[in-house]
Amino acid sequence: MSQHHRTTRTAAVLGLSVALLSPVVGVATASPAAAHESQASSSFGERAVQEAARHEGKPYEYGATGPDSFDCSGFVQSVYRQLGVDIPRTSSEQYAASTKVSRADLRPGDLIAMRNSDGRVTHVGVHAGDNSWWVARRSGTTVTRQALYSDNYSVGRFA
Repeated sequence: MSQHHRTTRTAAVLGLSVALLSPVVGVATASPAAAHESQASSSFGERAVQEAARHEGKPYEYGATGPDSFDCSGFVQSVYRQLGVDIPRTSSEQYAASTKVSRADLRPGDLIAMRNSDGRVTHVGVHAGDNSWWVARRSGTTVTRQALYSDNYSVGRFA
């Protein structure tokens, strides 16, 4: 093979490699801070879901904050505390203290704040993904993962 053909073939391979890799490199270098923030939030969310799942089967008890029993806001407070995030005690205070996010941006580990017919936050849990949440719902139940039972909720985030 002549020197000219080797040079032409090498240039063609390099050109194709650059063309194919440019979008990947562009995405990777476009915003390293945004990529890191997304990974950090995702990892926090995963840890929150794992911590919530650790309490599965523990009984609901009004006013309880754990570690053996919980009410809804005591459960959520305990989950976040184990991850180093101190949040208020009651459902409405927890939602008020959170960063509000749209449902379109809902991620595992986010705070789900159920609202009553007057629009007040009366119940909270930890989003688990797949339209479900970890929750200490009411007397006679235990901490469990269940489907979101209402569309009347808002979303908050602590990480």
